[in-house]
Amino acid sequence: MKTKVGLVVNPIAGMGGSVGLKGTDDGMHIKAAELGAKPLAPARTAEFLSHIKRLDDISFVVAPDNMGAIYLNELGLEHTVIGTTEKDTSGQDTIRVAAQMVEQG
Repeated sequence: MKTKVGLVVNPIAGMGGSVGLKGTDDGMHIKAAELGAKPLAPARTAEFLSHIKRLDDISFVVAPDNMGAIYLNELGLEHTVIGTTEKDTSGQDTIRVAAQMVEQG
């Protein structure tokens, strides 16, 4: 039986700090991008996944789009997408999708 793992990625995590801001809450990710910040989540998520030794033994349940699904798509890993998110994701998307993951076991 495969181990079920839920994956929710904050696609703007780390952007604020990279340009001297104190985070990306309340739309500050837009200012961070204007200052030249690049998303760190894609590389960090790929690095995280590269450290998992037995990917075939895992059943991934992921948030949609840039909150999870695109990273597993890029690596060709099977997964199930749970929930929906807004175009500009927020902490509310994280809360909602994580709750749906828990509800579905």
